[in-house]
Amino acid sequence: MILERTSLAARIAGFLATATTAATVLAAEPTATPPPLEPFVATYAVVWKGISAGRSELNLRRQPDGRFLYSSRSSARGLVRLIIRDEIQQTTTVEIGPQGVRPLHYRGDDGSDDTDRDVSLDFNWNAGTITGVAEDKKVRLELPAGVQDPMSIQLALIDDLRNGREISGYQMADKDEVKSYVYNYVGTERIETDIGTLDTVVYSSHREGSTKRITRMWHAPSLGFIPVKAERMREGKREFAMEIRSLERG
Repeated sequence: MILERTSLAARIAGFLATATTAATVLAAEPTATPPPLEPFVATYAVVWKGISAGRSELNLRRQPDGRFLYSSRSSARGLVRLIIRDEIQQTTTVEIGPQGVRPLHYRGDDGSDDTDRDVSLDFNWNAGTITGVAEDKKVRLELPAGVQDPMSIQLALIDDLRNGREISGYQMADKDEVKSYVYNYVGTERIETDIGTLDTVVYSSHREGSTKRITRMWHAPSLGFIPVKAERMREGKREFAMEIRSLERG
């Protein structure tokens, strides 16, 4: 029973912390001068196998030095809170320039006093290295061109959409390894949400070489491609789902 609770907690915590970062790809028309990236705060309700599981919040802020701080806070509720008692937090500091988004510092904290699930990564673009600590183990990796972290990947996608860049996939530094993800266009769908009726584009994503877990995302072009709905399928069955509840811009 202890092993089952530990496994379930890991899966729920992972989805609460990363579901909103598994964003998708849409071919956008290039614009000569894309609008500036606008700060926002969005909240989402999370459901696990039909049970209300918690709440996630995304917050994008522009720093005085021109960099951006992007953060997520996720907390469990109801019966799931018996398994996950602490608030999960993730932050990334990024630069956004002509070549896109570059992560500088990533931090992931499961909210507990223990550090065996925490992650801290620093991206040194001059030296071409990723260094830090992941789950109490030192990390040192080569830094591939265009690599993202679990939070900055969404900003990279949004920025590429705004600039009309062609997107075929992304690499992401996850703990002590760099993973590759592929994306597939599903279609378009008009959906009803707590913030109104939204026309969306729908994509699915999965890790390269494995379709055991597939994440499907709904993005609203009218909101600057902020994700408004997501679900994760595990071996053909819906494991988790989330949907936007509120949005503040500026």
